[in-house]
Amino acid sequence: WIANRLSKDPQSPWHGMIHEGGSKKGTRTQGLTRLVNFASIQGGISKLLSKSQYIHDLGDAELQYVIIRTYWQAVKNVFADEWSKPKDYLLLKNIGVWSFSILAAAVIDRCIPAGKVDVLDFSRYLTQAKSRFDWRKDASGEHSVSGMSGNKAALIIAASMAEELTDEVSGSNMIKQIQDHLRAQLKPPSAGA
Repeated sequence: WIANRLSKDPQSPWHGMIHEGGSKKGTRTQGLTRLVNFASIQGGISKLLSKSQYIHDLGDAELQYVIIRTYWQAVKNVFADEWSKPKDYLLLKNIGVWSFSILAAAVIDRCIPAGKVDVLDFSRYLTQAKSRFDWRKDASGEHSVSGMSGNKAALIIAASMAEELTDEVSGSNMIKQIQDHLRAQLKPPSAGA
């Protein structure tokens, strides 16, 4: 339902961009460009809904839709070049849709408890994660997503981007602090302890 609505809602950044089936050739002859398969968006929304702790607290599917639409508008704003040039970037391919859908759960779960659910609120977090990866198709190196695919890669990308998120309340990277704390507990005690 949410994926379908993202495609049809004129206020959605995905409006008219989702290929819902049928002949892509026929779509092109009508002068339309459908960049993303419906299954990719649907799978991404499913991942977001399964990973988010707070989105279900809204109760109403309409409100959940507005939050998700707002999040994707923030993605479009923060990653404007990547969004507007899909032939040059991987953001609107399966790996991008899935990675950003998984990341959405982390971003939304930071924003809902703080009562901050506007495009600017989501954009603030996305901006923190923007430099983590290079989404160019021809990119190479450790920050490149080129050549990555599948659910496991999307989970790795989203987790790595989530590590960059900082909360304005503490001004520190909470996930990074938790990871460091837990890693310290993995180390064996020293011989003299």
